[in-house]
Amino acid sequence: MVTTTVKIFIDMFIGVWAADCERPYVRFAEHEIQVYADGQTYPIGTVDYDGQSLVVAYETGNGLIQETFAAQGEDLTLTGGVYDGVDIPAADAVPMQRCE
Repeated sequence: MVTTTVKIFIDMFIGVWAADCERPYVRFAEHEIQVYADGQTYPIGTVDYDGQSLVVAYETGNGLIQETFAAQGEDLTLTGGVYDGVDIPAADAVPMQRCE
């Protein structure tokens, strides 16, 4: 996997993402991620993008999180992640779109 700069990440993925924009899932900003489920914003540690998968790592009070999203066209789909050392597949892999 090729690690990209945060600038490339911003250009391609910055914004609020959701399957239903009335209930946002995540917001990617310049150097942070806002997770709507817990109402918190965290600094982004690393971003890896290989043209098909986006991997975003960040640290929470519960440990290191590394989430993987399939990037297909204008959609992002959470496929799973590593949560404090435990690899967990996404329970419901629903494509998300950028909300305006």
